Amino acid sequence: MFHRITPVFIATALLLLIADGGVLALLDPPTCLPTATQGCLNGMNYSWATQMPCGGEIMTAATQGCCGYGFIFDPSQDFCCVGSAWGYNKKQCILGGVKAPLRSAAQIGDRSTTAKNRYARASERLRQVGDPCTGISPDGMGCVNGVPYNMSTQSPCGNVILNLTAGEKCCPNGIRWHEHNETCCFEPSHQPNTYVVVPQPNACSAQ
Repeated sequence: MFHRITPVFIATALLLLIADGGVLALLDPPTCLPTATQGCLNGMNYSWATQMPCGGEIMTAATQGCCGYGFIFDPSQDFCCVGSAWGYNKKQCILGGVKAPLRSAAQIGDRSTTAKNRYARASERLRQVGDPCTGISPDGMGCVNGVPYNMSTQSPCGNVILNLTAGEKCCPNGIRWHEHNETCCFEPSHQPNTYVVVPQPNACSAQ
């Protein structure tokens, strides 16, 4: 129920049928595996240094953000607060009654901040899988960096795979948080990273 039809999904999942004298020819979907310079989402390569997976799409880290269940937003126009994107001119993300210390996105979750580290983390997960995938499978399973995922109940968030049914969401950029006991909040005064994960539910709200 969380599945989104995206350009990357269409490009990788579409099986092109060509009619020729009543015979249908099948065009193989794209495939790939991660390398030292490129990651792989559903058979499509992306740069470790400048891009990352967000849901079923590949985003540019410098100009885009990943929020909620895995959707891309424009940080120049909107901010991510409690799993949704809001316009700067309409809302603010208000922290209320927070007693626990704030933790920046750089302090938690996937701490891989360089292309080399991202590849190292992906390679470790690949070794744990044993039999890596290279693209979308015939039964509709997605594939991120050789690791299969259920596109109906899971979603890529940077270098991790979210379990959507367990309440996991994405906090920019590529940080996993759990809506049952954490909150992703936009806090511009908290430098150098303006997004924080508070270890308690409903710690902020868009007002």
